[in-house]
Amino acid sequence: MILALAAACGGDQSPSLRATVVRPPHDTIHFSVPAVAHRCSDGGREGRSLLVQGADERGNGALVRLRLGDSLASGPVPLIALGDSITPRGANAAVRYMKGDVAHGFSLDSGAVDLTATGRREGAALAARVRGSGLESGVRVAAEVTYAGVPRPSATDSVPCRFQP
Repeated sequence: MILALAAACGGDQSPSLRATVVRPPHDTIHFSVPAVAHRCSDGGREGRSLLVQGADERGNGALVRLRLGDSLASGPVPLIALGDSITPRGANAAVRYMKGDVAHGFSLDSGAVDLTATGRREGAALAARVRGSGLESGVRVAAEVTYAGVPRPSATDSVPCRFQP
């Protein structure tokens, strides 16, 4: 089954994340939340990874960890398996959303990220479009997440980007 997903891109607005989640057979969830980016350290590769995330107080959100090697170049970034320590350029992505009072979440195990990095100085921003799918309770769930106008993090803005399987 081919799922068509669409995420609206806003104009010059505050940093945002817009997401569409499609869970068969009939659930489609949309949400928009503020977004932010941080450099993250992962075992000595300081500054080579970025964590771009957004969430709201209700529990909706998404994050993408971009492992970029030596440069923050625009272009496609493949989704890679959690724990992949060999692939020099890749991304991990996860989505959490609320349906009623029940929290749902999944990590994407297939798909890609299209990264756009503009400028190198003050006012430089990131945009990304994450498209893919993952398993949630045995069901293949599709997601499209669009980040827009997210300021590049400063050299001193760093958080850990470790994960625990």
